[in-house]
Amino acid sequence: MENNDLLITEEERNKILKSFFKDNKIEQMPSQLKKKLVVLEEVAKAIEPNKKYSEFELNMKLKPICADFCTLRRDLVDNGFLTRDNGIYEKVIK
Repeated sequence: MENNDLLITEEERNKILKSFFKDNKIEQMPSQLKKKLVVLEEVAKAIEPNKKYSEFELNMKLKPICADFCTLRRDLVDNGFLTRDNGIYEKVIK
């Protein structure tokens, strides 16, 4: 399902990333869905495709990116960037 409200330009994307990242770390997670999805998409780039991660391994990957890495992990799953099955996480390839 496509939602035109979520479409953004490359310029908007760059502005969002600049607003919410400092030194490759999320300063604050955006509350607006459109902006949150941009941030999550950027974070998902750090996760290797076709690799299975334990919760601990994924936490170690996300911890340098965001102090609240548990919420970040949950947001990645809830918004379709990762799957979780029996405590194993895998990147969704789009």
